[in-house]
Amino acid sequence: MSTVRRSQILFALAVSLLASCTRSKEPTENRNSDDTAIRCRWKWNAGDRLCVQIKNSNTTTTSSGETRIERKSESIIDEIWHVESVDDQGVARIIVTVDRYRLLGQGPEGQFRVDSELKNDDNDEDQLVRTTRDFFKALRLSISVDRRGDIQSARADDDFVRRVASNPLTAQFQNFLSEDGIKETFRQMIPPFPEKGLQKGAEWKDSVVVKNPDGNQTMNLLFKYEGVVNRNEQQLEHFTLIGELDLLNYGANSNLNFEINAQENKGDIYFDNTAGRMVDSQTTQTLTITATDNDSQAQRVVTTESKIAFKKCDP
Repeated sequence: MSTVRRSQILFALAVSLLASCTRSKEPTENRNSDDTAIRCRWKWNAGDRLCVQIKNSNTTTTSSGETRIERKSESIIDEIWHVESVDDQGVARIIVTVDRYRLLGQGPEGQFRVDSELKNDDNDEDQLVRTTRDFFKALRLSISVDRRGDIQSARADDDFVRRVASNPLTAQFQNFLSEDGIKETFRQMIPPFPEKGLQKGAEWKDSVVVKNPDGNQTMNLLFKYEGVVNRNEQQLEHFTLIGELDLLNYGANSNLNFEINAQENKGDIYFDNTAGRMVDSQTTQTLTITATDNDSQAQRVVTTESKIAFKKCDP
């Protein structure tokens, strides 16, 4: 099974959460001139169904001596977020399922395609393609989130987890399906907001552990509130983020080692106060790394662009 296919299956599992922002008077010494702070809190209504589309584009160029190999892939995952209930404290229980999953890839080995809406009855169909399609069709996550955006609990369907564990092609994703794995995946996109209201220019830090099939990575994040912007004829709250990949740990039993030579991680997040949800977000990551595997060494340039869009599902 090719490395690009494994990694893209993991990337496509990354999900995002919705948030809303409300303005309030905040007793703080660092106020804007209009004496108004913005307080971001989750806002969920029982029975809401939200359609979320996550699009990831990845290009990996590997150079070793005079050999240069380029691989490209694009994944599109359409999710449905069903808010089952909201308790008195504002904690929402949300069921996340996949409506459609698509993955396109191209490299020296040729092209491949996965689409959960298409089924190839040909016996020669790639086993990984079939397994990936079935994986997303059956994926069902349950999360509980408080108003600040902190995930109180998370779990995957027990029967689904058992089936994943019993299949050699998917067993590597058990870490993702654990409670901690699901929580960290969500935090990659939207971490909990600070308790206090935010003035324009306010910053806060967070970090997430990115678990992938080959090992763990730590991403340190710096968020900044940029204020209100007019975008596509909407008044939106704008946040920016800058990240730094701190560690590539592939474990004592792995022969693979990565050294980061250069990196750039940045993104933008937009919220609609009136609608009470995120409109969209975009993040870009570019890594230049040296990969060492036993006695071989290669340089890789990896560029990943992620876009997420939100809307209410049609009745």
